[in-house]
Amino acid sequence: MSYIRHKAEESLEDYLETILILSSRLSVVRSIDVATELNFSKPSVSVAVKNLKNRGYITVSEEGYLHLTEDGRTLRRISCFTRRIRFRISCRMKSRSRSIPCTITRLPVS
Repeated sequence: MSYIRHKAEESLEDYLETILILSSRLSVVRSIDVATELNFSKPSVSVAVKNLKNRGYITVSEEGYLHLTEDGRTLRRISCFTRRIRFRISCRMKSRSRSIPCTITRLPVS
């Protein structure tokens, strides 16, 4: 996978995670909520939402509310799992070189 494509996939995963986190805090999640949370422009979030919708990871209601689909939830779980593995590997490498313990922050799982 090319670097640019990898970064784009990572970005979509960040959007999915943000939508999930916001949905636990808010009764409904809109694009503006995502833009505010990530400090991104509304047009950038609009493009990302369109991409997520076209890939089947989210649905958008007539009112503009964002909801993760089952595929979106699955991708988010896989994303969190791989991030945890990368973090653990990184911690082990740092711990070996500096003898500093690493801790993992628990991510919300749904």
